[in-house]
Amino acid sequence: MRNLLLVFLGGGLGSAARYAISLAMAAAIPPSDAHPRWGSIHIAGTLAANALGCFLIGLAWGRLGITMREEARLLLIVGFLGGFTTLSSVGWETISLIGRDQPGTAAAYIAATIVLALLAVWFGHTLGHAIAPNP
Repeated sequence: MRNLLLVFLGGGLGSAARYAISLAMAAAIPPSDAHPRWGSIHIAGTLAANALGCFLIGLAWGRLGITMREEARLLLIVGFLGGFTTLSSVGWETISLIGRDQPGTAAAYIAATIVLALLAVWFGHTLGHAIAPNP
């Protein structure tokens, strides 16, 4: 039960942080055909949160590795970063772009999401490993 509560707490905080990034990005980037906005949701916010979340997962993995306590892993990686990054939002936003007759933007969004996620995890892991104390 304790582990479930740790994931629940981390996930709620991560989801709130992702939503805050979406709001900030939607306010910073004016709506246009290239950057459609649906209410307070903006694809740039999800893309930024996914890239940042992947970097942070890589950083935690590279810095802490197997020395991370299970409670910290559940709260930070499974909970917070699991709630912060989300493939379901990417899927919804991609289908919305296709529905708005923007298949090129949808394809670019999917490609950017995957490339940025992989690069961010790699960079975070490399940096984390470089700053980790030697055992």
